[in-house]
Parts: sequence; structure tokens; C-alpha cells
Amino acid sequence: MRKSTLAVLLAVAAILSAPVTASALGLDIEAYGAGGIGMGSSSNSANTGSPRLAINAGAMIDFYAVSVGPVELGLSAGAEYGYWNFHGETDPYFAPAPVPGTVSGKQVTDSTYSYLNIPVALVAHMKLPGFGLTLRAGGFGGYFLSGSSDYTISGFPAPYTSVNTSGTTTLDSSTTEQWNWGLHFSAGPDFSLGPGLTLSPSLEYNLGLTDTSVNSSANGTSKDTLSSLTANVGIRFSLF
Repeated sequence: MRKSTLAVLLAVAAILSAPVTASALGLDIEAYGAGGIGMGSSSNSANTGSPRLAINAGAMIDFYAVSVGPVELGLSAGAEYGYWNFHGETDPYFAPAPVPGTVSGKQVTDSTYSYLNIPVALVAHMKLPGFGLTLRAGGFGGYFLSGSSDYTISGFPAPYTSVNTSGTTTLDSSTTEQWNWGLHFSAGPDFSLGPGLTLSPSLEYNLGLTDTSVNSSANGTSKDTLSSLTANVGIRFSLF
């Protein structure tokens, strides 16, 4: 009985420990460009919007240190330039003067935001027949670079009809928070192009969690977040 029990325990230990091995270190570098949609959300029920074009371009470094069966695990970090567009409507929109919050109309805006995004994530690469699969999950910090907002205001009665009814606002630290923190996800297949070189298309989702707007007192306070969903086309090179 003791011998059979010992044999079973040894077998279970072997099964559990065999797939997890320390592997030779792996380092991949990927450059990519992406196009997709920019999205946003607001806690203000008067604000609505719709997706517009988003463009990302950047580079990632994947460092693999552990293998679990056919899966390599490691850390990923990079930097990317993000150019995101958003369309928004505020109805009612209150006139800022002379008596804030008493005369309302409707404001329509088309805004652009440029960010330097720094994603950091856990990365997993799975070897499948004929191709590979790479998954990343983590977070990102986005540093606001520049932006602008074209706006049109309608529906104000006289004498407000000629007051700031249209124009362009340059976005800066007085209107937009400098940092946008959020979650970062990407997934996609890898197709070999030759020794150490792969074509790596993927879907990337940056979910902003930060209230990016500096609110005006006339139209109340709200939490406004920015996100993007893009389709990447990347070229990856394995250094070792």
C-alpha cells in the first residue's frame, strides 16, 4: 500500500511540475501601425457622442522568461503615439453669461487628442500548428500632447444668438488633464515570414479610466473618459 501510494504521489508531482520549466530568455521587438475608432463616455446625462477615427503607431518589447507547455510567459512594455477623434453633443448646453445655468441651447463638438501612450502588460505567446498567438493584458499611461475642439452652439434665444456660437478651442492643461490612466489589452496571431521575423496583426483596446476633462462651472461637473479600439498591423523580430 505504501509503495503504491508513493508511486501515485510521485506521478502526480511529475505531471504538475513537468509543463513548467525555466526557458532560455526570449526578447521580441515589434513595430506597428493601427487604425480604428476613438470612443468616450460621460457621467453627464446631457452628453452624448459617437465614435470617430483613431490612429496608433508605436513599438513594443516582449521579454519572455518562463514556458508553461506550449505557452511562453513574460512582460511587455512599449510606447505609442495615439491620435484620437471624438464627436460629442451637449443638450442642454447652458450659456456661460451673464447668468450661468438659466439660458440653454445645444453644443456640438468635434475634438482631436494626441497622446504619448506607455503600455505595460503581462504577455503570453502560444505556439499553435502553423502560427502563434500573442495576448497582452495590463495598463497604460497616456500623456496628453495636444488637441483641438471645433464647436457649434445653437438654440440660444436673443440676445445670446451671437455669443460664442461657433469656433475652435485649443485644448491644453486648462481644459484637459495631462495624464490618462487605464487598461490595455491586445490579442492576435503571428505568421512566420522567415527566421526570427513574423507578421503580427492584432486588436488593441485602450480603456481610459481617468476623468480627462477640466469641467466648467456653467455646465456642471462630470467624469469624461477616452478610449480606443484599433486593428494593428505589426512586424516582429526575435532577437533571441
